[in-house]
Amino acid sequence: MKRIILLYLLLSVLSSCSFFKDKQPELSFAMEYADSNKKELEQVLKHYANDSLKLEAAKFLIRNMPAHFFYQQGREMDSIKHILTFTDSHHYLDPKHIQKWGNYSYVDLPKIHDVQIITAEYLIENIDLAFEQWHKRPWGKYLSFHDFCEYLLPYRVGNEPLENWRKLYSATFSPLLDSIYTGSDVLEAANLVRNILKEPQFRHCTAFSLPNLGALYLIDNRFGNCRDFADLFTYVCRSIGIPCMEETNVRHYHTWNVIKDTTGMDIPFWYDTWTTFRGDTRIGDFRCGKIYRKMYALQIEEARKYVAKKRKLLYPYYKNAYLKDVSAAYYKDTLSINLKKKEKGSFVYLSFFDSRQWWSCGVTISQNGVIQFNNVESNMMYALHEYERQGYRQISYPFLFNKGKIEIFKPDTMRSKQVKLYRKYPHSDWSRYYLRQVKGASFEGSNQVDFNNKEVLFRITEESPIAYNSILLPKPVKYQYIRYQASTKQIIDLSGINLYNQGTPVHPKLISGCEPESIKPISKLQSIIDNDPLTYFTAQNPGGQVTLDLGKPKTIDQIVFFSHNDDNYIRPGDLYELFYNDGPNGWISLGRQIADTVYLEYRVPDHAYLWLRNHTRGHEEQAFYIKDRKQIFPISPWW
Repeated sequence: MKRIILLYLLLSVLSSCSFFKDKQPELSFAMEYADSNKKELEQVLKHYANDSLKLEAAKFLIRNMPAHFFYQQGREMDSIKHILTFTDSHHYLDPKHIQKWGNYSYVDLPKIHDVQIITAEYLIENIDLAFEQWHKRPWGKYLSFHDFCEYLLPYRVGNEPLENWRKLYSATFSPLLDSIYTGSDVLEAANLVRNILKEPQFRHCTAFSLPNLGALYLIDNRFGNCRDFADLFTYVCRSIGIPCMEETNVRHYHTWNVIKDTTGMDIPFWYDTWTTFRGDTRIGDFRCGKIYRKMYALQIEEARKYVAKKRKLLYPYYKNAYLKDVSAAYYKDTLSINLKKKEKGSFVYLSFFDSRQWWSCGVTISQNGVIQFNNVESNMMYALHEYERQGYRQISYPFLFNKGKIEIFKPDTMRSKQVKLYRKYPHSDWSRYYLRQVKGASFEGSNQVDFNNKEVLFRITEESPIAYNSILLPKPVKYQYIRYQASTKQIIDLSGINLYNQGTPVHPKLISGCEPESIKPISKLQSIIDNDPLTYFTAQNPGGQVTLDLGKPKTIDQIVFFSHNDDNYIRPGDLYELFYNDGPNGWISLGRQIADTVYLEYRVPDHAYLWLRNHTRGHEEQAFYIKDRKQIFPISPWW
């Protein structure tokens, strides 16, 4: 199979030469590869014999078809798709489903190639409907035929099942757009579509590894990851004549859309968040290094790499000749670094560290020891790697790249400093949001359940800098009821409240409080006293209350409370290990510690790139460096 696809790629490269141009060897190859399905493809070409433009569109689809396929559906995959629909409006999925299906892998399922099963009826309907919407929309006159073939015409977005989706989507969404917009601004139309798709809410779930879910699933089931978000928007846009494609980073942890504007620019679009405007280049806080677009057609330059003399030495990701490097639309800086020992003509990879490993985001060829990457994201920590069959091997020290300048992080083991570490993973916007909810709240004590006679034990005047907060009271107090009272501007969003007297836990008999935000199992009042930092209680309205009933008046001298958090703070009792990166020597351990408080203390080499591992639990870890005694994470969270 690989040899067949390689031959196809070779023919495609050769067809870029004038000698082969008119003979279209890719089209002939597709016809032969279709085998018994060849007659269906011939029927399509015959159908459009008198329509030159639609004939060219049909040829475009057919000659690029051999490499497109989907995985056999049914059984386990259908079960997991069904389980996704149990994700609630807070993106919660019962852990029992994750435990059962979380390790499922689809990659060994049989592949079904489009060219061998696709029907003439399917292709003709797809082509006719795509042309209809192209000519119907006023912005269509700004879209070239070349761009039409990639942004509107394709019948698939990835490896989803082959489905008759375009007519259904057009019948569903075209009347909706027509009823609210008759203008000619494609971006305004796309923003209106964005608003239409807000209901029902798309529920985000990343618990399973699945191929593209497919248009027929997504129109009825708004569940999946960010790629599935983008797929849904692509289907809708293409069905109503809005030119749309998808882009991603090398981790594939994030995928977003681009809309082809009437100015010719590609405008990033993420339908679940902000409104897009002309000239917009935002993709949120996602750090990518370089950015790639998923194309339907073979990209000749990528194919040349694939059939190059040293193609066996190329990392498999870069052999995908259907990805196009579009970093130039986002990043303008050129990275150039000397690596004298690297031989001319060898592949060198630009990598960043995330989630316990180095991720290659770009490849180039060494030129007499000078390594150059064009259009690279600034303010990122990178390292250079080479690829061997055993995997990547680091060949440089980490370096911070910012607007053309490079700062190399070569650890100075002769000079060191004492640091305090509070996290193993950078804050996300939502984790900071939770920390802010405690500002203005107070803890109160009373021997009356209505708190008519009460004492304010402690008032929280600042945002919490960490999830775990310990309050030592000025003097011991003796009460039956302890109440957490949120401010009138904030909701209760807590993972836990623990009470102590001289270090001994004081356990409440009952807990009561205000209305919860949802009825999901993970968010209930009992979560506040279950000693699990990943369960929590979220109130429905600001100014709520939670009361702990101790059964009778008891003495306490300490209150510990936990904000709703991502569990990436230092957790007392867990085993941690800190590493620094020593370039070609890899990661060097600075020792293990069992945390006995909310931070770890280490002596670290100056100018070191560091990585803190938790050997007890969790998987979210990112590397960082120390600046002004603070942890600086150069890679933001992927969500």
